[in-house]
Amino acid sequence: MPPLIFAVNKEAPRATSLSYSSPELAIDDEYATSPYFLSLDGKWKFRWVPKVADIPDGFYREDYDISQWSGRIEFMGRQSVSQVPIPRQKYSYSYTIELIE
Repeated sequence: MPPLIFAVNKEAPRATSLSYSSPELAIDDEYATSPYFLSLDGKWKFRWVPKVADIPDGFYREDYDISQWSGRIEFMGRQSVSQVPIPRQKYSYSYTIELIE
């Protein structure tokens, strides 16, 4: 007998999709050919802070000055973990990133 409750506290499943500018491009299904596709691959500046209270005010604004941020990570596809350790903080998780000089 199947369970009566099987979907509590989860999002509904969905598929990844992208719009194309013509039926021909949609049939080819190459994301990079769509005018609505933007690759996020590349080197990104970042500034690591040890706690939330240290996050700079307004860092999310497009006009925010990040010229003094020395950290860089290279993001490619689904890569998310690399070699530079981040110090462990009490009651937080630790992960590593790769700095690209």
